[in-house]
Amino acid sequence: MTTPITTPASLPDDRLAALYRVSQALGASLDLDEVLLQVMDAAIELSGAERGFLMLFDDGIETLEFRGARNVDRKTLEEADLEISRSVVREVTETGTGIISINAQQDPRFSEQESAVHYGLRSIMAAPLQAHGQVIGAIYVDNKIKTVTFQQAELDLLEAFATQAAVAIENARLYSQTDQALAERVDELQTMQQIDRELNHSLDFERVLGLTLDWAKRSTGAGAGWIAVMET
Repeated sequence: MTTPITTPASLPDDRLAALYRVSQALGASLDLDEVLLQVMDAAIELSGAERGFLMLFDDGIETLEFRGARNVDRKTLEEADLEISRSVVREVTETGTGIISINAQQDPRFSEQESAVHYGLRSIMAAPLQAHGQVIGAIYVDNKIKTVTFQQAELDLLEAFATQAAVAIENARLYSQTDQALAERVDELQTMQQIDRELNHSLDFERVLGLTLDWAKRSTGAGAGWIAVMET
């Protein structure tokens, strides 16, 4: 399902067209991994950044986890390249508002942070991913080599896109959970049918007990189990 696109009035027509195009593409898939790649690539395209990173809160966990990192060539970055300002990301997720820094090493908000100096960070932008009134993560883009700095127009665009991206990510998450639950239910029903067939067509009591125990262990995630039978 395509989500209506909410855009700031300050965006010029060409940027609105670009935002509309990439946002429409997000509705084409419900595969979570594919959606995350689309979001990162679109964020880089819209901002003109060298690198893009996406972090999400996992259910029940209050810490952010990297879910992907890409560069301008649409190549996935390795773990050693995950050099970002966590201070920026933390502020974005805590306040629910985007951040732009023309030069992080000289920005009084972040210049004292070790990451800004150690990683040689320059122009940075980050926007929160918010779905249903809740911050679920953040999009972070930066330039380490380019002398071109981000402007407020780019941040407006990134924030508008992040709103659409968050909904697409949540839809993919929900679909993934529903699909997994359905697969587990189908497996359970198939096992129960097999047990029922054995009960109706076999006198092999030990085999029936084995099938029942296997089903019980899979259903509960147990490593071992026992079945007690009362003698009559």
